Amino acid sequence: MLFTGAVSTHYNNFEFYKGIDCVMTQLRQTNGFMESVRPWELRKDPEILNVVLHIILENLRICSTLLQVWAVS
Repeated sequence: MLFTGAVSTHYNNFEFYKGIDCVMTQLRQTNGFMESVRPWELRKDPEILNVVLHIILENLRICSTLLQVWAVS
């Protein structure tokens, strides 16, 4: 994903708010994708459903990794 490089650059330049903003923008786009594709209506075509869910879950995985640095232990 292209946005991971931008987030890394912002983090390295101590522009943390810009990095977090990039991640949140990606999450909003993922949410919009999910709302437009409506995976709950794709039950009859499991092949397409698997691709859609893979895209959504991969985005969530990457975003959560990029935000993990801010998680309080």
